[in-house]
Amino acid sequence: FCTTKGLDYEGDMGGMGGGGHAARSPTASMGNNNTQTGSGSRKRTSYDEQTMHAVTIKQMMGSQPQQISDSNGLQLPDGRNLYHVQFVAAVRSFEDNSTHVMYTMEDGTGGVMEVKQWLDDNAECTAISELRQACSKEHIYLKVVGQLKDYDGKKMVVADSIRPLSTGNEITHHFLQVVYEGEKHKQGTSGSTGSFRQPGFAGTPVLSRGAPLANNGGGESAIRQEIIMELANGGENGNTIDTVINVLRGKYEEESIRQEISYLSGEGKIYSTIDDQHYAVA
Repeated sequence: FCTTKGLDYEGDMGGMGGGGHAARSPTASMGNNNTQTGSGSRKRTSYDEQTMHAVTIKQMMGSQPQQISDSNGLQLPDGRNLYHVQFVAAVRSFEDNSTHVMYTMEDGTGGVMEVKQWLDDNAECTAISELRQACSKEHIYLKVVGQLKDYDGKKMVVADSIRPLSTGNEITHHFLQVVYEGEKHKQGTSGSTGSFRQPGFAGTPVLSRGAPLANNGGGESAIRQEIIMELANGGENGNTIDTVINVLRGKYEEESIRQEISYLSGEGKIYSTIDDQHYAVA
């Protein structure tokens, strides 16, 4: 187990999925869309507004300034305000510098997006460093979570988490989620799958043990819901299989828990993070 420097959710989102998150605060170096530093500054983004949306590069390139006088954030063409975004795209090129890695990525929807990942070699543990190296390859697909910035009309994502895909199903899952969130917004339904308060778990709020599990509409069995809850409570790298087994011991057989974890992984609802024993909610 390794630890990394904690980051303030207001400016940065701690390394979700263990994906080589920015130990150096990107917003401290490049400016935050939602900070408050003295009189006359913009309004600090409230906790309820710190959402994350699954998006495509085309959607991000078409984003516009929010129609709020005291905010310099961005919003999608359909009116959804952006705080954190997640997307899946292929690396077309990358530049490894002493302080950051710059990726050029595209997802086939139109245009390319530059992604900056800040580095801090003094604060990185071995697992994070190895995962970052695994991402620094051309022509592979990565999942990126971060904040979309606009610098003089040029869009860029400052990444909090970058990791390789564990299966090709994640590409399909991502684009389905993009469509689902867009349709939910059109219907005027609040609380879409991609909008949530705690970063790191797409559409799955962090729950306390013993909290009631609402039906998620997907027909998941009780054991699967409890497994998802325990993984969501695990922190930035998810939780270990052994931890889940220990918590649920007495309610379910160990073999049944392992089979359900395998099933959820195959369905793209959870994914491995720093090793094949740690899983987080997709």
